[in-house]
Amino acid sequence: MLRKVVIASLSVLLFLLLASGAYVYTLINQTSQALVENGDTQVTDPQTTNSEDPSTDSPFQDYAVEGIENILILGLDRRLDDDVPRSDAIMIATVDNKNDNLKLTSLMRDMYVAIPGHRNNKLNSAFAFGGVELATETINYNFHLNIERYVTLDFNAFEGIIDAIGGVTIEVSSAEVRAINRNLNNRPGANVSNLNSYALNSAGVQTLNGRQALAYARIRDVGNNDFERVERQQKVLSVLFEEVQSLSPLRFPALLSTILPHVETNFTAFELLSKGTTVLGFNDKQIHRFRLPVDGAYSSQTIRGGASALVPDLEKNRQLLHDFLNTDPTVTE
Repeated sequence: MLRKVVIASLSVLLFLLLASGAYVYTLINQTSQALVENGDTQVTDPQTTNSEDPSTDSPFQDYAVEGIENILILGLDRRLDDDVPRSDAIMIATVDNKNDNLKLTSLMRDMYVAIPGHRNNKLNSAFAFGGVELATETINYNFHLNIERYVTLDFNAFEGIIDAIGGVTIEVSSAEVRAINRNLNNRPGANVSNLNSYALNSAGVQTLNGRQALAYARIRDVGNNDFERVERQQKVLSVLFEEVQSLSPLRFPALLSTILPHVETNFTAFELLSKGTTVLGFNDKQIHRFRLPVDGAYSSQTIRGGASALVPDLEKNRQLLHDFLNTDPTVTE
């Protein structure tokens, strides 16, 4: 699978970088203020049925916590030969004004959940069936949330952002070094010259450039498969967050000009500026991380068609998610 990566992390950079003045506002207007509609992103589900349609029941409508805003972040793999981009990174960014911190929840794409208007399926199929609107509705229904705002990003900006901030410093194991080099070799257009230029030669703490960081975030065959892939994504995100906070504001416009052409959102420019100012003003400078499904609250099962999926204990996962979203993590961690 090509470019399975932490590109949704760039949404957090977006919030951080949106506080650098009038020039930033001009750049923000490059962002596609997309309407939440299915449009060209919708595909046909040949197994659609009304028997499992949860859309008539909306337990999330009454969910609201003052001072806490949850935002859906989707990282899309827009391949040239794909009519429909894939939502390969699914996250909830939580701007917690009540507790003065930023939270990030990663949702495993292989979770088997109810999808309104369709049969139960893996979570990432919701975007393929109905775009951002259905992806949001699916997450809201299953986890009793009321998310309304979203940011989607594609993978094209990832390498440029990492290179623009001078790389990300991460400790990599020997197995991860081998996997990174395999991913570098397997990327489109890769050749011996590319591999020799970017290949890692040893394990340990290393500063990865954009292409290497992308290859690192794509690793699936080292450790516990997608679970450790999510951990790597969140690790890269945390390093990005730290690096951007240390940058001179004079470098923000160049970073924004790289990110924004690849962003779609239903935030207005002024709302994005406000979010950036809010996050920059938080006293808590770290990202607090969570993952669904939670360990011990799911089972691995084979679903129709012989595919493997993670079947969550929804009641337990909902409760633990709400506990994380609505409490001060500096007290509970």
